[in-house]
Amino acid sequence: MGKSLIAILEGDKNSTKNEDERLASNLYLCSLSMSLNELRIIEQKLNSIEDTSSKDFNKKKDNYEESLIKNDWLLNHCNRVKNIKCINFDEMPEHCGIKGIQTADALIIDCSKNKCYLFEFKNCSKTQLINEYLTGKNSVCDKFQGSKNILNNLSIVGFISNDDLVKSTEVIVVYNKNDSVEPMNPNMPFSKIVSKDPVSGKQSEATSYKNKNGRAVNHRFPNPSSHKSSKDTIKQFGKRISQLGYSSRSSFDSKQLGFTLLGGKDIARIVDAGFFDIIDWGDYDCYFT
Repeated sequence: MGKSLIAILEGDKNSTKNEDERLASNLYLCSLSMSLNELRIIEQKLNSIEDTSSKDFNKKKDNYEESLIKNDWLLNHCNRVKNIKCINFDEMPEHCGIKGIQTADALIIDCSKNKCYLFEFKNCSKTQLINEYLTGKNSVCDKFQGSKNILNNLSIVGFISNDDLVKSTEVIVVYNKNDSVEPMNPNMPFSKIVSKDPVSGKQSEATSYKNKNGRAVNHRFPNPSSHKSSKDTIKQFGKRISQLGYSSRSSFDSKQLGFTLLGGKDIARIVDAGFFDIIDWGDYDCYFT
């Protein structure tokens, strides 16, 4: 099978590394856009400035506060992500002695169901995720290829083979916010601003609206071709993930095949519904203290 995950966790148990570099972790720490060490360096530079009224101080303060906001993006959706146990999978290549590969961020193991959940977090909009990270040179598909290499070198209790382990692992990609444009709600207190065609004299379709305060508001109509392109990209990415041998089913969305695409609000909903509360970590639970 490969190297025992219990042996790896045992070796990391007394590590003096920062908490976001430890293997026994949580979803919040695995979602960080910046390491805690990098954040501390920014904080130290800020605290080293004696003149708190200087431009340099204000600039570094803004930088620090911006970094905090970026790091806490998932936490801002759901505070309980700090309590959701997971393996910091990003650190796993080092412990498996495999160099030069990237992996997904977090792994959750349900020993009762013989199932795993592999998470990749991106602090970006849904559109950016689809356009930049599901396709092209920055595609996170490479991370799931690297993750498969790690899973093929691990021995996890309950799985009869490495192929069984990969086939029992669901892939989940999480973005921050949904920025897609939705059609305007017809029940909203808006009135149309209608213009006339200068030749025919007929009314043309409204492209802006007045709100209840009388101010004009432009309305962005969804682009059907763009929507279709996004759906195609998601579909193609799902096929690539399936070709790697991962589970083709989703515990979170029955319509999605190959992988699951979730926003920060979706994660909050799943956490609040108690999905992760019934995860059985079995022999691994003792390492989360």
